[in-house]
Amino acid sequence: MPHFAVGRAGQRISSLHLCDRDLLLLCADEAWCQAADAISQRLGMPLTCHALGANDDLIDLDHRWPSALGFERGGAALVRPDGFVAWRSTHGVPDPVEMLIETLDGFGFHTQAHEHHR
Repeated sequence: MPHFAVGRAGQRISSLHLCDRDLLLLCADEAWCQAADAISQRLGMPLTCHALGANDDLIDLDHRWPSALGFERGGAALVRPDGFVAWRSTHGVPDPVEMLIETLDGFGFHTQAHEHHR
């Protein structure tokens, strides 16, 4: 994941400090965070989401969001705990839940959530 400065609780931190033991979804559209929360609750899967510029506690200090991660407004990036961008959607999608489920299944998480979502 590229470095860019974000503000959190009045402090300037690196985007790299957002990576921890959970999968991280970074986006600029609250719909992705709602999808991540739904999947996380349903599956008991640790999936943290931050929507910079939405109702999140992070502020884009470098004004490089979301271009630093290679997507347009409405897109999202899934970052592994080691800081590598594992997946990105360059634009918004009609059904973020289904897109995340397909992506996680593709990484071998076997969410088995397709039946529950439809």
